[in-house]
Amino acid sequence: MKKIINVVMLVIFIINIIGCATILKEKQAKVKIESEPQGAEIYKLVGGMFGDKREVRIGRTPATMTFSNRSSVGLIFKKDGYEESNYIIRSEPQGGWMIASLACFIFPAIIDFVTRNAWSLKDKEVKVTLDPVLPKQADQVTTKK
Repeated sequence: MKKIINVVMLVIFIINIIGCATILKEKQAKVKIESEPQGAEIYKLVGGMFGDKREVRIGRTPATMTFSNRSSVGLIFKKDGYEESNYIIRSEPQGGWMIASLACFIFPAIIDFVTRNAWSLKDKEVKVTLDPVLPKQADQVTTKK
């Protein structure tokens, strides 16, 4: 009986140190990405260590891609003859994981929140409509009589 109690206490201790979402939750999410028209190049906005941002080409629509649940994802869509379009897939704390962590006392909830393991991407499907590039007014020649 003493061994069973020790095992139960050890399990409770481990859960309290690590957090429910850290142990159980998926770390990545699949996102279906489409554009109208299809065939747009998809770029991911990547931030550098010193605040420098760059665009990294990651594919072409339609696509299904996997991203980390822990942080928001900035996407840029480009296609010749169309205006560039931006989309942000936001990562937000999920209440269910926080409640589960709180049920195991406050420490796991803090761990799950700080490590962002209790966070998930809000959108699992993205559809962007690209606007055609309009001719510039300067290109139109008008004559006065």
